[in-house]
This record gives sequence, structure tokens and C-alpha cells, in this order.
Amino acid sequence: MSGLAASGGMILTPAHPDDVHLHGLVVSQAEQADDDIIMSTSFPPFQAKVSQFFRWFGNKRVFISARKSKWMIFGPYPSYPITAAWRHRGGTGHRAPKARNASNAAFSMKHRIGSLPIKEGLILYMARIDCYLISGADIYLDVDAAHAEELIDAQHLFLQRLLGINSRSMLAVLFTETGLMPIKIRRLLLALGRLCYMINLGDDSVRVVRSALLDSLDMFRMGYAGWAGDIAIILSSLPTPIRMTPADLSCLETVKAIMAKVAEKTHLLRNRLESIDDTFRLVTRRRRHYLMLVPTASHRKALTRLLLGDHSLSVERLRYPSRYRLAIPRDARLCRFCCKSVMHWVWIAAWIRGSIT
Repeated sequence: MSGLAASGGMILTPAHPDDVHLHGLVVSQAEQADDDIIMSTSFPPFQAKVSQFFRWFGNKRVFISARKSKWMIFGPYPSYPITAAWRHRGGTGHRAPKARNASNAAFSMKHRIGSLPIKEGLILYMARIDCYLISGADIYLDVDAAHAEELIDAQHLFLQRLLGINSRSMLAVLFTETGLMPIKIRRLLLALGRLCYMINLGDDSVRVVRSALLDSLDMFRMGYAGWAGDIAIILSSLPTPIRMTPADLSCLETVKAIMAKVAEKTHLLRNRLESIDDTFRLVTRRRRHYLMLVPTASHRKALTRLLLGDHSLSVERLRYPSRYRLAIPRDARLCRFCCKSVMHWVWIAAWIRGSIT
């Protein structure tokens, strides 16, 4: 290091025995855009690094905002006041409101263009909403499910409004009918993709990110919390748990096989026939043809509600309690015409056909 600690593309601060090491590599600084972090395991070298940092940027005529600067201590707190906690702006906490705002902006065009078509709505979703939902997915892992709930709710809300179904509808159909992937699975796949990239760098790489991966795997082996351990926790918390070891997370072929297995877990419905290139195939998750072929928005929404079990017939409406009654068992949700059979849409269609003939 020639007496200096390396940090990404800049070499600014003098090396010290108390510097932070990632798998043997000295890393005292890290930069992202116009943000910078300085690290040390003791205070005197930390102050020396901050002073050197200030002088270096002063020579470059770069302004450093003291009001925007924060610092934290891991371990026993000193007697003087410090910041006990701070959320980096790249986290997921503030992304969900932005995704909801973008969603509201997309649907606010209704008074000018009418109901938003499915195709254009999905294009707007990928362009304006998805970017917020996947922000930082490869770094900020959703170990705590509560952290991702707001992102999941924002995705569900947009798709429910686009399809014209209510908030109590089944969630699986939001993805089987549009072809989109649940945001929780999508974020996990992005993190696994980043893991593949870091593995591909090879053992002889001098990149800081490679050393960070090896250091995280070392912590996983020793039972400490870290990025690699968080991926293992998320995989083990899936509906069908996937158990991973440090050796698995360092093998490219194994990680790719896990990615394929995770993507397969988004199969929510089976045996769905879909017209593709003039042939019918079994497809689980795809933008369905009826969403494109029905030009009138009200007709499309009515058909969608009928197929997805979100209609107004008693077989669906009476399953929920109201102010003046309890939820009614399915066998008691009878047709108001014959009072003999459950009022299901298939029964109504057959009854109407019989009446006509």
C-alpha cells in the first residue's frame, strides 16, 4: 500500500495498525457517488484520517458539509454525545413512499386518458415504480421481513389498481396474470446475481468487493452476522427452505442452481393454458391474452374480476363479515333465484343459458 490505505479509486489516508481489514486487505475509506465513509478501530488514527481527508478535499476546492456528516461507534460508548443510530440514504425505508407517489401519478391520468391499459401500465411500472422497489436490493438484504413489507404493499397496490380488483383479492393472481415477479423474490435474485459477480472476480482479484465477500464468508463460518449470512437466512426463511453453507455461497454453479430454484418458487398456479404463437402451452406466470384482447376497460375489468374471484356474487361477498352479520359458510351462500345451489358464476352462466334456450 506504500504507507497509504486504499479505498476504491482514491488513496488518501495514512495506513495504521488499527485500520479495518477485509480478509487481509486494508480498507479505511469507501465512496459512493458524493458520499464517503472513513473507518478505523481506534479514535486517534480515525481523527488523523478525517484531518487528512479534510485537507485533501480542501486542496481540490470541494466543500464538506459538517451538518450532513455523521459518525458512529461500535462498542462501548464514550462519555461525550454521539449519534447512536443513522440510516444511510441508500436504504429501503424511504423508497416505498416514492414508489407509491409514482404509482399515484400514473393513475392520476385517468381523467385525461381513461382507464390505464394493461400494456402501458406495465411499461410505466417497470419504468417508474420498479426502480424504487429494487433500489439497493443487492446490498440491503431483507433479513427482517418488516423492512420489505412497505415495498411489497406498494407493488400489490399498483397491480390491484391496474387490474381493477380490490385490496382483499388473492395476491397470487397479481403475478400469474401480469407476468411480473413478486418483489421479495426479485430482490433476492438481484442479491444472488451480485454474489455471482463477486465470485466471478476470482481469488487473485485485488478488488475491494472481492475481499469484502471473503471477509463476509469468514464471518459466516464463525457464526457472526454479515452479508453472506444474511443471504443464508433469507434462503432458509422461504416457504420451502433452502439451506446454504459458506462453501455453497462461494461456488458459482451452486449459486446459479439456487437462483433457478428460487425463480421456480414463484410458480403459484399450475396447468394454465396460454396462447403463444398460435399454440397453447402451460404457462404459470405471463401477461394473459384476455388483458390485451378486450379493448373496453369496463368489460376487461369485469372479465378480470370474474376470472380472479373478485366479482360481486354471493359466493364471494358473503365470505366477509359486515356490520350487521357474520361471515356465512360457503354452503349457505345460495342463489337468490333458485335458493338451492351456491351462487357461483359458473352456476349463474349455466342458469342464464338454460333460461335462454
